[in-house]
Amino acid sequence: MRTVITILAAIIGIVWFSIWLFSPKPATKYVIEETMKNMVEVTSPLQDNIKEFVPKDEFRFSLLTERADSFFQAEDHEKAKSLYKQALSLALDSKKRELIGLALMGIGIVEGKQCNYKEAFSYLRQCLKYKKQMKSSALSQIYCNLGVCLYFLNKPNKSIRYYNKAIKLNPQYVEAFNNRGSSYQKKGFMKKAMGDYNRALELNPKDYRPYFNGGNIYYYEGHLDKAIAGYNAALSLNRYFSDAYINRGNVFIDKEKIDKAIEDYNKALEIDSMIAEAYNNRGFAYAKKGELDKALSDYDTAIKLAPDMGMPFNNRGNAYADKGKLDKAIEDYNIALLLDPEFAFAFNNRASAYYKKGEIDKAIKDYSVAIKLEPKYDYAYNNRGVAYVKQNELDKAIKDFAKAIELNPKYIEAYNNRGNTFAKRKDFGKALHDYEMVLKLDSKYPPAYNNLGNLYFMKGETDKAIENYKKAVDLDTQDIEAMINLCIVYRRKGNQKEEKYWYKQAINNNADSLELQNFLNHLTLMKKNAK
Repeated sequence: MRTVITILAAIIGIVWFSIWLFSPKPATKYVIEETMKNMVEVTSPLQDNIKEFVPKDEFRFSLLTERADSFFQAEDHEKAKSLYKQALSLALDSKKRELIGLALMGIGIVEGKQCNYKEAFSYLRQCLKYKKQMKSSALSQIYCNLGVCLYFLNKPNKSIRYYNKAIKLNPQYVEAFNNRGSSYQKKGFMKKAMGDYNRALELNPKDYRPYFNGGNIYYYEGHLDKAIAGYNAALSLNRYFSDAYINRGNVFIDKEKIDKAIEDYNKALEIDSMIAEAYNNRGFAYAKKGELDKALSDYDTAIKLAPDMGMPFNNRGNAYADKGKLDKAIEDYNIALLLDPEFAFAFNNRASAYYKKGEIDKAIKDYSVAIKLEPKYDYAYNNRGVAYVKQNELDKAIKDFAKAIELNPKYIEAYNNRGNTFAKRKDFGKALHDYEMVLKLDSKYPPAYNNLGNLYFMKGETDKAIENYKKAVDLDTQDIEAMINLCIVYRRKGNQKEEKYWYKQAINNNADSLELQNFLNHLTLMKKNAK
C-alpha cells in the first residue's frame, strides 16, 4: 500500500507596502504520489503444500498445479489462474477436499497478485471450508493472504486478526510478521509495527522488506536520517528494489537535496521505466528546481502511464500555474477532481489559480471545500484567509489565520499574514507580536523584516523602517518589495540620493518585475497629479 506524501510547493506572498497593501499569493500543493509503499505481499504458490497432499495417483492435478506455479513465477498470471481453475475442476470431480482447498488457494493467490482483492478474499475464504484437511503450513498461508486482502481493502483491524491466526499456526512466519506490522502502521500503532518488523528481521536478517517498512515509519515520524538508513539497508539486500529508491528520493526532497532525489528517481526508472510515480515525483523535483519544462515532460509521461491517477494532473496544473498558464492549470485540476472528487489538494490549488485570476468568490468556495474534506488542512485555512483579505473581510481572515496557526504552531506564513491583517486594521501591537513570532521561528525570513519596516513606516518611525527594509534586502538581494519600500521611505525623508540608489538597485535586480512596473506606473501617476 502506498501512502501519499504532500509537500508545500509555494509560500504565501507578503505585504510589501501600504500603497498596494496585501498582494499575497495563496499556496499551491505539489504532491508526491503514493510513495511510501509498505511491502505487503501475497505469499508464494502451492507446490510445497501440494507435495504434502497429492496422492501418487493424482498426477494430472499435480501437473496442472506445477505448470500453474511456473506461470505464476513468470508473472503470467492469467495462464496461472486458468490452470488453477482446471485443477479446481479436477479436484471437484474427485471430491477430494484437500485438493479443492489447495486449488481455491491457488486461484485466490493469483487474484491477489493481480490486485483483485475482493475476488482473492472470496476464493481464500472458501478454502477455510476445507481447513480440517489442510496442513498447518497451508492454513497459515491462507490466513496470511486473507490478511493481505483485508489490508488492501482498508480493513486493518480484520487483517490483523488473520495475521494473528497465521502466526499462531507458524510462529516463524516472516511474511506474517512483516505484513501485520504494516497493518499496525496503517492504524498508527508505530511501536507495534516496528516490533513486528524487528521480529521479522530476527527470523530472517536477509529480508529487505522489514528494513524498507521500518524506513517508512521513520519517515512519517520525521526521523529522516533513520529513514534513509532503512532504505539503504533494504537496497543493500536488494539493489533492484525500485520502491526503496523512490522513497529515499522522497526523503531527499524533504531534506532539500533535490539533485540526490532526482538521482534516486532515475535509478528507479532504470530498473523499471514504466513507474508512473517515479516520473511524477521526478517532475516534482524538477519543479522545485524551477525547471518547469522538464517537470511538465515528466508529468506528461506519468499521465500516459497512469491516466486514472489524479496526482500528476494536479502537479502538472501547478507547473502550468507557475508558468502563468492559469486556464491550463484549471483544466488539469478539473481532471484531477473528476478522477478523485475528494482530492483536497486539487481544490486548494484550483482555488489558488482562481485567486490569481481575480475570481475571489470561486477561490473561497474551493478553499472551503478543501477544508471540509480535510478539516486539519492548515494551508487551506491560510489561503482562504488571504482571499478574505482581498475582499476586505478582515475578521474572517484573522479567524482563518488563527486556525492555521492552531493546526500548525510553526506555520510562519500564517503568522506573517495575520500580522499583515492586523497592520491593515491599524492594530500595530498585535501585528508586531506576529512578526516577532515569525522571526522567532526563522530569524532569516526576509518578508518579516519587510513587513516590520511597513509597520514602523505606518507608525512614522522611518529610521526603524529603513533598518528593517535593509535587513530584508541583505537576506534576499532580489527582494523587490523591500527595495521599492526603501525608495518610498527615502522619498518621504527627502533623501534623493538614497532614493535614486535604491531605485537603480530595484531596476538592476528586477527589471521585469510586475511589482516594479506597478511602482513606476504609480510614480508616473504621482508626477502627473503634481503637475
